[in-house]
Amino acid sequence: MKPHLLRWLITFSLPLALAAATEQVPRPDGDVDWIETQPGSPFVTLRRELRNPGPTPREVRTIEFVRQFPLSSPTSTYRTLGVDGLKPADAPASSYLFLAVAQPDATEGLVAGWITQERGSGSVHSQATPEGLTLTARLEFGHLRLPPGGKVVTDAFVFGHFADARLGLETYADTIARIHAIKLPKIPNGYCTWYSSPHGGASNEKALAELGAFCARELAPYGFDTILVDDQWQGPAVPKGGIIGTGPTGNFTRHNPQGPYPSGMKAAADQLAGRGLRAGLWFTPFSWDPRDPLFQDHQDWFVKKTDGSLYEVLWAGWCLDMTHPDARAFLAGAVRRLTRDWGFRYLKPDALWCGLAARCTYPGTAYVDEQFGDAVFHDPDLTGIEAYRAGLRTVREAAGPDTYIAGCNVAQNFRSMGEPSVSSTPCASGPTPAPTGMPSFPTSTSAPASTSSTTASGITTRTA
Repeated sequence: MKPHLLRWLITFSLPLALAAATEQVPRPDGDVDWIETQPGSPFVTLRRELRNPGPTPREVRTIEFVRQFPLSSPTSTYRTLGVDGLKPADAPASSYLFLAVAQPDATEGLVAGWITQERGSGSVHSQATPEGLTLTARLEFGHLRLPPGGKVVTDAFVFGHFADARLGLETYADTIARIHAIKLPKIPNGYCTWYSSPHGGASNEKALAELGAFCARELAPYGFDTILVDDQWQGPAVPKGGIIGTGPTGNFTRHNPQGPYPSGMKAAADQLAGRGLRAGLWFTPFSWDPRDPLFQDHQDWFVKKTDGSLYEVLWAGWCLDMTHPDARAFLAGAVRRLTRDWGFRYLKPDALWCGLAARCTYPGTAYVDEQFGDAVFHDPDLTGIEAYRAGLRTVREAAGPDTYIAGCNVAQNFRSMGEPSVSSTPCASGPTPAPTGMPSFPTSTSAPASTSSTTASGITTRTA
């Protein structure tokens, strides 16, 4: 039996763990909306139970919750705050993960956002109306499949009113931290070689030794503890082509003997450790080059397009398929080499959006409809978000709990933001385990024409 099928059977045996007060609203398409409140929480939570009573698989690409919010003053006097900054509220706004609305002094606050993204990529959109604002909470799966007779409860969206929107945003962040049991480690104080002058990029053996000696002598007494070696240390790259442009390529399982560290990366890490400093290293865990001889017999480890060719994205190149168990095993081995064999205990994983198999949307920060879900994974029963989370879990487990991981670069596709719950348990193909305090349910997709309905609470809901 395939691991994800076993997960489905186990999940079906779990009870529906509803919140303290739940309104269940049947929809015309057979799904059920959950409108939940919990004692002591300022938020109302929205989720949807997707059902497939039919004899064939169902696929869902997107769901939406739409709610009208009246405002006490003209919309033009309010501001919205999302990932792309402040905007007048009478202008349309779209933001990944969350959106806040308030007066310029932060009063009359409304905070809305996704508190889980286990299977879907969440965003929030606002549109001015004569009475106030319409907020649309959108959850994009790409391809979420429900087997015949299957059901799944979606990720959770919350909204709440606050006298001070700043306190509302803090409450929203605290809610995410509580649900996902997030405990932040001590933040390192260090230096990244990428921005050096004249020794930028990865620096080099001689310059790193001088830098380490200076930092250990002059800065360590004040809390300095880490030096990060950035891009250009890795094994020789195959000549670039396709749409990769100026992005990095290379083999992260070895250094470049003709490069800046001819003595090897372990020697570089040992040299810093000998001075009492933590060694850090840049790499792209989900972006590897299938043209490298390393992957000659493993083209199936990469995400594909619908025509069977390799899925390729601007700058980062090709996407390692994190739904493929052999690809995950390869990545785990590579990370163990960087951390446990070579001694780098600070990792800067770049190009994280490749784990989603999503397009590069840089340099914009506003929401972009970039046809998320146009990639084909080895395991079609997992969404792009589930693939990404499987990859993150693989990196964390392989690196070990004593390795600091600083994700980079969220700005190149903001869908890679908001995946805070990274399990340290062994990774297996299948639906992502539910975060703390949330029920665990399966996934699926094959949608009829878009449908919409309005609940007794005034929430318009859509499925596509």
